[in-house]
Amino acid sequence: MRVTYKLTIILLLCVAGVLALYGWLSVRREARLIEGDALHDARVYGEFLSELVEQMWTDHGPGATAALLERVNGTVDDVQVRLLTDDLPSAARDALRDGEAVLRLDRDANHVLTHFPLPGGGAVLEVQERLTQEEAYLRDSVQRVVLTSIATAALFGVIAIVVGARFVGRPMHELVMMARRVGDGDLTRRLSLGQRDEIGDLAREMNLMCDHLARARLELERETAARIDAIERLRHADRLSTVGRLAAGMAHELGTPLSVIQGHADLLADGALSPDETAESARVIGHLTRRMAGTIRQTLDFARLQRAVKDAYDVHRLCRRVLDMLEELARRTAVSLRLEGERVMALVDGYQLEQVVTNLVVNSIQAMPDGGEVLVTVRGERRHPPPRSPRASEGVLDVVSVTVTDHGVGIPPDHVAQLWEPFFTTKAVGQGTGLGLPIVQGIVEDHGGWIEVQSEVGTGSTFTVCLPRGRVEE
Repeated sequence: MRVTYKLTIILLLCVAGVLALYGWLSVRREARLIEGDALHDARVYGEFLSELVEQMWTDHGPGATAALLERVNGTVDDVQVRLLTDDLPSAARDALRDGEAVLRLDRDANHVLTHFPLPGGGAVLEVQERLTQEEAYLRDSVQRVVLTSIATAALFGVIAIVVGARFVGRPMHELVMMARRVGDGDLTRRLSLGQRDEIGDLAREMNLMCDHLARARLELERETAARIDAIERLRHADRLSTVGRLAAGMAHELGTPLSVIQGHADLLADGALSPDETAESARVIGHLTRRMAGTIRQTLDFARLQRAVKDAYDVHRLCRRVLDMLEELARRTAVSLRLEGERVMALVDGYQLEQVVTNLVVNSIQAMPDGGEVLVTVRGERRHPPPRSPRASEGVLDVVSVTVTDHGVGIPPDHVAQLWEPFFTTKAVGQGTGLGLPIVQGIVEDHGGWIEVQSEVGTGSTFTVCLPRGRVEE
Protein backbone atom coordinates (compact mmCIF):
# COMPACT_ATOMS: atom_id res chain seq x y z
CA MET A 1 0.00 0.00 0.00
CA ARG A 2 2.93 2.36 0.37
CA VAL A 3 3.18 2.73 -3.41
CA THR A 4 -0.54 3.58 -3.52
CA TYR A 5 -0.11 6.23 -0.84
CA LYS A 6 2.87 7.76 -2.58
CA LEU A 7 1.09 7.86 -5.93
CA THR A 8 -2.02 9.34 -4.27
CA ILE A 9 -0.01 12.05 -2.53
CA ILE A 10 1.81 12.95 -5.75
CA LEU A 11 -1.44 13.08 -7.72
CA LEU A 12 -3.15 15.11 -4.98
CA LEU A 13 -0.31 17.61 -5.01
CA CYS A 14 -0.57 17.90 -8.78
CA VAL A 15 -4.37 18.28 -8.65
CA ALA A 16 -4.15 20.79 -5.80
CA GLY A 17 -1.61 22.80 -7.77
CA VAL A 18 -3.77 22.82 -10.88
CA LEU A 19 -6.92 23.72 -8.92
CA ALA A 20 -5.09 26.47 -7.03
CA LEU A 21 -3.78 27.96 -10.27
CA TYR A 22 -7.20 27.72 -11.89
CA GLY A 23 -8.91 29.30 -8.86
CA TRP A 24 -6.37 32.12 -8.68
CA LEU A 25 -6.80 32.88 -12.38
CA SER A 26 -10.61 32.72 -12.04
CA VAL A 27 -10.70 35.07 -9.04
CA ARG A 28 -8.29 37.42 -10.71
CA ARG A 29 -10.42 37.49 -13.85
CA GLU A 30 -13.59 38.19 -11.86
CA ALA A 31 -11.80 40.92 -9.94
CA ARG A 32 -10.78 42.61 -13.20
CA LEU A 33 -14.35 42.30 -14.52
CA ILE A 34 -15.76 43.77 -11.30
CA GLU A 35 -13.29 46.65 -11.44
CA GLY A 36 -14.17 47.31 -15.09
CA ASP A 37 -17.90 47.24 -14.33
CA ALA A 38 -17.41 49.53 -11.34
CA LEU A 39 -15.46 52.08 -13.37
CA HIS A 40 -18.03 51.93 -16.18
CA ASP A 41 -20.94 52.33 -13.78
CA ALA A 42 -19.17 55.19 -12.01
CA ARG A 43 -18.61 57.03 -15.30
CA VAL A 44 -22.19 56.59 -16.47
CA TYR A 45 -23.62 57.54 -13.09
CA GLY A 46 -21.31 60.50 -12.80
CA GLU A 47 -22.09 61.81 -16.28
CA PHE A 48 -25.82 61.61 -15.52
CA LEU A 49 -25.41 63.44 -12.22
CA SER A 50 -23.12 66.04 -13.74
CA GLU A 51 -25.71 66.89 -16.41
CA LEU A 52 -28.46 66.96 -13.77
CA VAL A 53 -26.41 69.21 -11.47
CA GLU A 54 -25.48 71.47 -14.38
CA GLN A 55 -29.15 71.82 -15.35
CA MET A 56 -30.20 72.44 -11.74
CA TRP A 57 -27.42 75.02 -11.27
CA THR A 58 -28.46 76.86 -14.43
CA ASP A 59 -32.19 76.78 -13.76
CA HIS A 60 -32.50 77.11 -9.99
CA GLY A 61 -29.17 78.24 -8.62
CA PRO A 62 -26.76 76.94 -5.98
CA GLY A 63 -29.31 76.39 -3.24
CA ALA A 64 -31.49 74.04 -5.25
CA THR A 65 -28.37 72.24 -6.43
CA ALA A 66 -27.17 71.62 -2.86
CA ALA A 67 -30.61 70.33 -1.89
CA LEU A 68 -30.55 67.97 -4.83
CA LEU A 69 -27.16 66.56 -3.80
CA GLU A 70 -28.37 66.01 -0.22
CA ARG A 71 -31.41 64.16 -1.52
CA VAL A 72 -29.20 61.96 -3.69
CA ASN A 73 -26.83 61.15 -0.80
CA GLY A 74 -29.75 60.18 1.38
CA THR A 75 -31.47 58.09 -1.24
CA VAL A 76 -28.77 56.09 -3.02
CA ASP A 77 -26.70 53.70 -0.86
CA ASP A 78 -22.94 53.39 -1.26
CA VAL A 79 -22.80 56.68 -3.24
CA GLN A 80 -21.63 60.05 -1.93
CA VAL A 81 -21.87 63.15 -4.12
CA ARG A 82 -20.52 66.62 -3.36
CA LEU A 83 -19.80 69.85 -5.21
CA LEU A 84 -16.24 71.13 -4.87
CA THR A 85 -15.36 74.77 -5.46
CA ASP A 86 -12.44 75.52 -3.11
CA ASP A 87 -9.35 73.57 -2.03
CA LEU A 88 -9.68 71.15 -4.89
CA PRO A 89 -7.73 67.85 -4.68
CA SER A 90 -5.21 67.04 -7.36
CA ALA A 91 -7.63 64.78 -9.32
CA ALA A 92 -10.24 67.59 -9.36
CA ARG A 93 -7.70 70.11 -10.60
CA ASP A 94 -6.68 67.65 -13.35
CA ALA A 95 -10.33 67.36 -14.39
CA LEU A 96 -10.72 71.18 -14.56
CA ARG A 97 -7.52 71.53 -16.52
CA ASP A 98 -8.28 68.81 -19.06
CA GLY A 99 -12.02 69.37 -19.22
CA GLU A 100 -12.69 65.62 -18.90
CA ALA A 101 -13.78 63.31 -16.09
CA VAL A 102 -11.03 61.71 -13.98
CA LEU A 103 -11.70 58.22 -12.52
CA ARG A 104 -9.56 56.60 -9.84
CA LEU A 105 -10.03 53.13 -8.23
CA ASP A 106 -8.81 53.04 -4.65
CA ARG A 107 -8.43 49.37 -3.73
CA ASP A 108 -7.36 50.10 -0.15
CA ALA A 109 -10.44 52.23 0.55
CA ASN A 110 -12.52 49.96 -1.72
CA HIS A 111 -14.24 52.70 -3.69
CA VAL A 112 -14.25 54.48 -7.08
CA LEU A 113 -13.68 58.25 -6.99
CA THR A 114 -14.78 60.27 -10.04
CA HIS A 115 -14.38 64.02 -10.71
CA PHE A 116 -16.49 65.72 -13.39
CA PRO A 117 -15.74 69.37 -14.36
CA LEU A 118 -18.83 71.59 -14.51
CA PRO A 119 -19.28 74.28 -17.17
CA GLY A 120 -17.81 77.61 -16.24
CA GLY A 121 -14.50 76.08 -14.97
CA GLY A 122 -15.07 76.93 -11.34
CA ALA A 123 -16.62 73.81 -9.82
CA VAL A 124 -16.12 70.03 -9.87
CA LEU A 125 -18.66 67.33 -9.12
CA GLU A 126 -17.11 64.51 -6.99
CA VAL A 127 -18.84 61.13 -7.02
CA GLN A 128 -17.57 58.47 -4.55
CA GLU A 129 -19.02 54.97 -5.04
CA ARG A 130 -18.21 52.30 -2.45
CA LEU A 131 -17.73 48.72 -3.81
CA THR A 132 -19.39 46.91 -0.92
CA GLN A 133 -21.44 44.49 -3.01
CA GLU A 134 -18.60 43.87 -5.41
CA GLU A 135 -16.27 43.08 -2.49
CA ALA A 136 -18.83 40.63 -0.99
CA TYR A 137 -19.29 38.95 -4.35
CA LEU A 138 -15.53 38.63 -4.84
CA ARG A 139 -15.16 37.20 -1.32
CA ASP A 140 -17.90 34.68 -2.05
CA SER A 141 -16.16 33.75 -5.28
CA VAL A 142 -12.90 33.10 -3.43
CA GLN A 143 -14.67 30.92 -0.85
CA ARG A 144 -16.52 29.06 -3.59
CA VAL A 145 -13.29 28.36 -5.46
CA VAL A 146 -11.50 27.19 -2.29
CA LEU A 147 -14.32 24.88 -1.21
CA THR A 148 -14.71 23.49 -4.71
CA SER A 149 -10.95 22.82 -4.93
CA ILE A 150 -10.89 21.09 -1.52
CA ALA A 151 -13.92 18.97 -2.35
CA THR A 152 -12.51 18.04 -5.75
CA ALA A 153 -9.10 17.14 -4.27
CA ALA A 154 -10.69 15.07 -1.47
CA LEU A 155 -12.94 13.21 -3.91
CA PHE A 156 -10.03 12.60 -6.24
CA GLY A 157 -7.90 11.38 -3.32
CA VAL A 158 -10.52 8.87 -2.19
CA ILE A 159 -10.94 7.60 -5.75
CA ALA A 160 -7.16 7.38 -6.18
CA ILE A 161 -6.75 5.41 -2.93
CA VAL A 162 -9.57 3.00 -3.76
CA VAL A 163 -8.43 2.47 -7.34
CA GLY A 164 -4.77 2.35 -6.34
CA ALA A 165 -5.45 -0.22 -3.61
CA ARG A 166 -7.45 -2.32 -6.05
CA PHE A 167 -5.09 -2.24 -9.01
CA VAL A 168 -1.70 -1.49 -7.38
CA GLY A 169 -1.67 -2.01 -3.61
CA ARG A 170 -3.26 -5.46 -3.33
CA PRO A 171 -1.44 -6.94 -6.37
CA MET A 172 1.90 -5.55 -5.15
CA HIS A 173 1.26 -7.03 -1.67
CA GLU A 174 0.57 -10.43 -3.22
CA LEU A 175 3.73 -10.12 -5.32
CA VAL A 176 5.78 -9.30 -2.20
CA MET A 177 4.33 -12.27 -0.30
CA MET A 178 5.00 -14.49 -3.31
CA ALA A 179 8.63 -13.32 -3.42
CA ARG A 180 9.01 -14.04 0.31
CA ARG A 181 7.61 -17.55 -0.10
CA VAL A 182 9.98 -18.19 -3.00
CA GLY A 183 12.86 -16.89 -0.88
CA ASP A 184 11.84 -19.31 1.88
CA GLY A 185 11.85 -22.17 -0.62
CA ASP A 186 8.07 -22.57 -1.04
CA LEU A 187 7.48 -23.03 -4.78
CA THR A 188 3.97 -24.48 -4.53
CA ARG A 189 1.96 -21.23 -4.42
CA ARG A 190 0.76 -19.43 -7.58
CA LEU A 191 -0.64 -15.95 -8.16
CA SER A 192 -4.04 -15.52 -9.81
CA LEU A 193 -4.16 -11.86 -10.84
CA GLY A 194 -6.58 -11.15 -13.68
CA GLN A 195 -5.03 -7.79 -14.55
CA ARG A 196 -3.93 -7.26 -18.12
CA ASP A 197 -1.19 -4.79 -17.38
CA GLU A 198 2.48 -4.77 -16.34
CA ILE A 199 1.64 -6.03 -12.83
CA GLY A 200 -0.34 -8.91 -14.28
CA ASP A 201 2.53 -9.70 -16.65
CA LEU A 202 4.93 -9.72 -13.66
CA ALA A 203 2.63 -12.11 -11.75
CA ARG A 204 2.47 -14.50 -14.70
CA GLU A 205 6.24 -14.37 -15.10
CA MET A 206 6.70 -15.15 -11.40
CA ASN A 207 4.41 -18.16 -11.77
CA LEU A 208 6.50 -19.36 -14.72
CA MET A 209 9.67 -18.73 -12.70
CA CYS A 210 8.31 -20.88 -9.85
CA ASP A 211 7.50 -23.66 -12.33
CA HIS A 212 11.04 -23.54 -13.72
CA LEU A 213 12.56 -23.42 -10.24
CA ALA A 214 10.45 -26.34 -9.07
CA ARG A 215 11.54 -28.45 -12.04
CA ALA A 216 15.16 -27.37 -11.51
CA ARG A 217 14.91 -28.26 -7.81
CA LEU A 218 13.60 -31.72 -8.58
CA GLU A 219 16.34 -32.26 -11.14
CA LEU A 220 18.95 -30.97 -8.71
CA GLU A 221 17.66 -33.23 -5.96
CA ARG A 222 17.83 -36.22 -8.28
CA GLU A 223 21.33 -35.29 -9.44
CA THR A 224 22.45 -34.61 -5.87
CA ALA A 225 21.10 -37.93 -4.67
CA ALA A 226 22.80 -39.70 -7.58
CA ARG A 227 26.05 -37.85 -6.87
CA ILE A 228 25.94 -38.69 -3.16
CA ASP A 229 25.18 -42.32 -3.96
CA ALA A 230 28.06 -42.41 -6.47
CA ILE A 231 30.43 -40.82 -3.98
CA GLU A 232 29.42 -43.27 -1.26
CA ARG A 233 29.85 -46.20 -3.64
CA LEU A 234 33.22 -44.82 -4.73
CA ARG A 235 34.29 -44.54 -1.12
CA HIS A 236 33.00 -48.02 -0.50
CA ALA A 237 34.94 -49.31 -3.52
CA ASP A 238 38.09 -47.67 -2.19
CA ARG A 239 37.53 -49.30 1.20
CA LEU A 240 37.13 -52.68 -0.49
CA SER A 241 40.35 -52.02 -2.41
CA THR A 242 42.08 -51.32 0.89
CA VAL A 243 40.58 -54.51 2.31
CA GLY A 244 42.06 -56.37 -0.65
CA ARG A 245 45.47 -54.96 0.14
CA LEU A 246 44.98 -56.08 3.73
CA ALA A 247 43.95 -59.59 2.69
CA ALA A 248 47.51 -60.92 2.58
CA GLY A 249 48.27 -59.61 6.03
CA MET A 250 45.00 -60.90 7.41
CA ALA A 251 45.64 -64.32 5.82
CA HIS A 252 48.91 -64.48 7.72
CA GLU A 253 47.17 -63.11 10.83
CA LEU A 254 44.56 -65.88 10.64
CA GLY A 255 46.73 -68.62 9.14
CA THR A 256 49.24 -68.84 11.97
CA PRO A 257 46.61 -68.93 14.77
CA LEU A 258 44.63 -71.54 12.80
CA SER A 259 47.71 -73.72 12.55
CA VAL A 260 48.26 -73.42 16.29
CA ILE A 261 44.59 -74.14 16.99
CA GLN A 262 44.69 -77.21 14.71
CA GLY A 263 47.78 -78.52 16.53
CA HIS A 264 46.19 -78.14 19.96
CA ALA A 265 42.96 -79.64 18.65
CA ASP A 266 44.85 -82.70 17.35
CA LEU A 267 46.55 -83.08 20.73
CA LEU A 268 43.20 -82.89 22.48
CA ALA A 269 41.74 -85.44 20.05
CA ASP A 270 44.55 -87.90 20.74
CA GLY A 271 43.77 -87.75 24.49
CA ALA A 272 47.47 -87.93 25.35
CA LEU A 273 47.53 -84.71 27.35
CA SER A 274 47.41 -84.39 31.07
CA PRO A 275 44.59 -82.44 32.66
CA ASP A 276 46.82 -79.36 33.06
CA GLU A 277 48.01 -79.60 29.46
CA THR A 278 44.44 -80.04 28.29
CA ALA A 279 43.35 -76.90 30.13
CA GLU A 280 46.32 -74.97 28.72
CA SER A 281 45.49 -76.09 25.17
CA ALA A 282 41.87 -74.98 25.69
CA ARG A 283 43.03 -71.57 26.92
CA VAL A 284 45.32 -71.19 23.91
CA ILE A 285 42.53 -72.17 21.53
CA GLY A 286 40.12 -69.69 23.21
CA HIS A 287 42.66 -66.85 23.13
CA LEU A 288 43.54 -67.40 19.47
CA THR A 289 39.87 -67.76 18.52
CA ARG A 290 39.00 -64.42 20.15
CA ARG A 291 41.99 -62.82 18.44
CA MET A 292 40.88 -64.06 15.02
CA ALA A 293 37.28 -63.02 15.67
CA GLY A 294 38.48 -59.51 16.55
CA THR A 295 40.56 -59.32 13.37
CA ILE A 296 37.64 -60.44 11.23
CA ARG A 297 35.26 -58.02 12.97
CA GLN A 298 37.63 -55.07 12.41
CA THR A 299 37.97 -55.92 8.75
CA LEU A 300 34.23 -56.30 8.26
CA ASP A 301 33.52 -53.05 10.09
CA PHE A 302 36.01 -51.26 7.89
CA ALA A 303 34.62 -52.73 4.66
CA ARG A 304 30.94 -52.12 5.52
CA LEU A 305 29.17 -49.41 3.44
CA GLN A 306 28.16 -46.65 5.82
CA ARG A 307 26.44 -43.29 5.44
CA ALA A 308 28.04 -40.31 7.15
CA VAL A 309 26.88 -40.21 10.77
CA LYS A 310 28.77 -37.78 12.99
CA ASP A 311 29.28 -38.45 16.66
CA ALA A 312 31.77 -37.63 19.39
CA TYR A 313 34.92 -39.75 18.88
CA ASP A 314 38.28 -39.96 20.57
CA VAL A 315 40.45 -39.32 17.51
CA HIS A 316 43.60 -40.66 19.21
CA ARG A 317 41.86 -43.94 20.02
CA LEU A 318 40.42 -44.15 16.51
CA CYS A 319 43.91 -43.79 15.01
CA ARG A 320 45.22 -46.47 17.38
CA ARG A 321 42.53 -48.86 16.09
CA VAL A 322 43.60 -48.17 12.49
CA LEU A 323 47.27 -48.78 13.27
CA ASP A 324 46.44 -52.03 15.02
CA MET A 325 44.56 -53.17 11.94
CA LEU A 326 47.49 -52.26 9.67
CA GLU A 327 50.18 -53.70 11.95
CA GLU A 328 50.55 -56.97 10.02
CA LEU A 329 50.72 -55.18 6.65
CA ALA A 330 53.41 -52.85 8.01
CA ARG A 331 55.38 -55.73 9.53
CA ARG A 332 55.52 -57.56 6.20
CA THR A 333 57.11 -54.50 4.58
CA ALA A 334 59.53 -53.80 7.43
CA VAL A 335 57.68 -50.63 8.39
CA SER A 336 56.96 -49.72 11.98
CA LEU A 337 53.91 -47.71 13.00
CA ARG A 338 54.04 -45.20 15.84
CA LEU A 339 51.27 -43.05 17.36
CA GLU A 340 51.90 -39.87 19.30
CA GLY A 341 49.82 -36.97 20.53
CA GLU A 342 47.02 -36.55 22.98
CA ARG A 343 43.45 -37.64 23.55
CA VAL A 344 41.24 -35.26 21.51
CA MET A 345 37.47 -35.50 21.15
CA ALA A 346 35.87 -34.36 17.88
CA LEU A 347 32.47 -34.53 16.18
CA VAL A 348 33.22 -36.73 13.13
CA ASP A 349 32.05 -39.80 11.26
CA GLY A 350 34.22 -42.53 12.77
CA TYR A 351 34.13 -44.95 9.81
CA GLN A 352 34.96 -42.21 7.31
CA LEU A 353 37.79 -40.84 9.45
CA GLU A 354 39.16 -44.39 9.74
CA GLN A 355 39.11 -44.54 5.94
CA VAL A 356 41.03 -41.26 5.74
CA VAL A 357 43.73 -42.36 8.19
CA THR A 358 43.96 -45.85 6.62
CA ASN A 359 44.49 -44.41 3.12
CA LEU A 360 47.21 -42.05 4.30
CA VAL A 361 49.01 -44.69 6.38
CA VAL A 362 48.84 -47.29 3.58
CA ASN A 363 50.24 -44.71 1.14
CA SER A 364 53.08 -44.01 3.57
CA ILE A 365 53.80 -47.74 3.97
CA GLN A 366 53.91 -48.17 0.18
CA ALA A 367 56.17 -45.10 -0.14
CA MET A 368 58.88 -46.93 1.91
CA PRO A 369 59.64 -50.19 0.01
CA ASP A 370 62.88 -50.57 1.97
CA GLY A 371 61.20 -50.14 5.34
CA GLY A 372 61.10 -47.30 7.79
CA GLU A 373 58.73 -45.70 10.24
CA VAL A 374 55.32 -44.06 9.85
CA LEU A 375 54.54 -41.53 12.55
CA VAL A 376 50.91 -40.56 13.23
CA THR A 377 50.40 -37.53 15.48
CA VAL A 378 47.09 -36.32 16.91
CA ARG A 379 46.75 -32.82 18.34
CA GLY A 380 44.08 -30.35 19.33
CA GLU A 381 45.11 -26.88 18.20
CA ARG A 382 44.02 -23.61 16.62
CA ARG A 383 44.81 -23.13 12.95
CA HIS A 384 44.04 -20.65 10.22
CA PRO A 385 42.53 -22.26 7.08
CA PRO A 386 44.67 -22.00 3.92
CA PRO A 387 43.88 -19.09 1.53
CA ARG A 388 42.05 -21.28 -0.99
CA SER A 389 39.92 -23.02 1.60
CA PRO A 390 36.17 -22.22 1.64
CA ARG A 391 36.58 -21.30 5.32
CA ALA A 392 39.56 -18.97 4.81
CA SER A 393 37.47 -15.94 5.79
CA GLU A 394 36.49 -17.40 9.19
CA GLY A 395 39.81 -16.69 10.86
CA VAL A 396 41.49 -19.03 13.31
CA LEU A 397 39.51 -22.25 13.99
CA ASP A 398 39.59 -24.80 16.81
CA VAL A 399 40.57 -28.03 15.01
CA VAL A 400 41.91 -31.51 15.59
CA SER A 401 44.88 -32.32 13.37
CA VAL A 402 46.01 -35.79 12.34
CA THR A 403 49.50 -35.76 10.84
CA VAL A 404 50.93 -38.78 8.94
CA THR A 405 54.69 -38.57 8.35
CA ASP A 406 56.92 -40.99 6.45
CA HIS A 407 60.52 -41.04 5.22
CA GLY A 408 59.79 -42.53 1.84
CA VAL A 409 60.44 -41.60 -1.76
CA GLY A 410 58.55 -38.29 -1.56
CA ILE A 411 56.37 -36.60 -4.17
CA PRO A 412 57.71 -34.45 -7.05
CA PRO A 413 56.55 -30.79 -6.81
CA ASP A 414 54.73 -30.97 -10.15
CA HIS A 415 52.70 -33.96 -8.89
CA VAL A 416 51.51 -32.36 -5.63
CA ALA A 417 48.75 -30.36 -7.35
CA GLN A 418 47.53 -33.54 -9.12
CA LEU A 419 47.23 -35.68 -5.99
CA TRP A 420 43.52 -34.86 -5.66
CA GLU A 421 42.63 -35.73 -9.26
CA PRO A 422 40.73 -39.02 -9.64
CA PHE A 423 42.76 -41.90 -11.14
CA PHE A 424 46.05 -40.02 -10.87
CA THR A 425 48.68 -42.26 -9.23
CA THR A 426 52.46 -42.59 -9.15
CA LYS A 427 52.27 -46.20 -7.93
CA ALA A 428 53.08 -49.23 -10.05
CA VAL A 429 50.33 -50.99 -11.94
CA GLY A 430 48.20 -53.04 -9.58
CA GLN A 431 49.25 -51.12 -6.45
CA GLY A 432 46.73 -48.25 -6.64
CA THR A 433 43.73 -46.91 -8.51
CA GLY A 434 44.31 -43.19 -7.97
CA LEU A 435 41.02 -42.87 -6.08
CA GLY A 436 42.27 -42.94 -2.49
CA LEU A 437 43.38 -39.32 -2.07
CA PRO A 438 40.40 -37.77 -3.96
CA ILE A 439 38.09 -39.73 -1.67
CA VAL A 440 40.12 -38.62 1.35
CA GLN A 441 39.79 -35.01 0.23
CA GLY A 442 36.03 -35.39 -0.28
CA ILE A 443 35.55 -36.83 3.21
CA VAL A 444 37.65 -34.09 4.82
CA GLU A 445 35.82 -31.32 2.94
CA ASP A 446 32.46 -32.84 3.88
CA HIS A 447 33.57 -32.42 7.49
CA GLY A 448 34.42 -28.75 6.83
CA GLY A 449 38.17 -29.34 7.02
CA TRP A 450 41.20 -29.26 4.77
CA ILE A 451 44.44 -31.17 4.01
CA GLU A 452 47.96 -29.74 3.98
CA VAL A 453 50.82 -31.52 2.17
CA GLN A 454 54.57 -31.14 2.58
CA SER A 455 56.85 -33.40 0.56
CA GLU A 456 60.43 -33.57 -0.70
CA VAL A 457 61.73 -36.15 -3.14
CA GLY A 458 64.02 -38.63 -1.39
CA THR A 459 63.18 -37.30 2.08
CA GLY A 460 59.53 -38.14 2.68
CA SER A 461 56.07 -36.67 2.94
CA THR A 462 53.78 -35.23 5.61
CA PHE A 463 50.01 -35.13 5.25
CA THR A 464 48.10 -33.08 7.84
CA VAL A 465 44.31 -33.47 8.07
CA CYS A 466 42.58 -30.61 9.93
CA LEU A 467 38.96 -31.12 11.02
CA PRO A 468 36.81 -28.65 13.02
CA ARG A 469 36.15 -30.21 16.39
CA GLY A 470 32.50 -29.24 16.66
CA ARG A 471 30.65 -29.09 19.97
CA VAL A 472 31.39 -32.25 21.88
CA GLU A 473 31.25 -33.21 25.54
CA GLU A 474 34.69 -34.43 26.63
